Amino acid sequence: LLLLGAGESGKSTLLKQMRMLHGRQFDQSELLAAKPHLTQNVIEAMRTLAIYSDILGDQGKDTKVLEENKEIRDRVARMSDKQKFTKEHYEDFAKLWADPHIKKTLEYRNQFQLIDTAEYLFDNMHAYFKDEYIPTFTDLIHSRQRTTGVNKIKFILQDKQGAYEEIYEIFDVGGQK
Repeated sequence: LLLLGAGESGKSTLLKQMRMLHGRQFDQSELLAAKPHLTQNVIEAMRTLAIYSDILGDQGKDTKVLEENKEIRDRVARMSDKQKFTKEHYEDFAKLWADPHIKKTLEYRNQFQLIDTAEYLFDNMHAYFKDEYIPTFTDLIHSRQRTTGVNKIKFILQDKQGAYEEIYEIFDVGGQK
């Protein structure tokens, strides 16, 4: 099977799920390798919401953050997604995520690009800054990492009686720009 589709349509997610169900489990090193992508996704998503809360607010929408969060919003809007996600970042992000105007901004997500798992990431970001944290398979599925090259899994499915086997190979081709 060759997985084809638009960028961010879930091809790699499907590949991971099929591997988990029918191939081998993800080991600790593979889960740890996903951690930088999780934190990058959290930073990128909150930065996007911080920026668009102001833009949409200037357009008359009720998305400008509360006065006590304006300094945090400005700081987050200037962040790089390549930064290490620290406890201080988490605390800032938690305050913004609790701001009703950031949640209102999320309602306008069709007007800007935002990872579709942003809510999951924000609800679980309390653990991501901790050095000892090991991402879960669920975290892995909710993280976005651009696919490069060709990824392949091979697995064997047996019928219920065990009379025959089918061998499947699934290919995920990355590299979209």
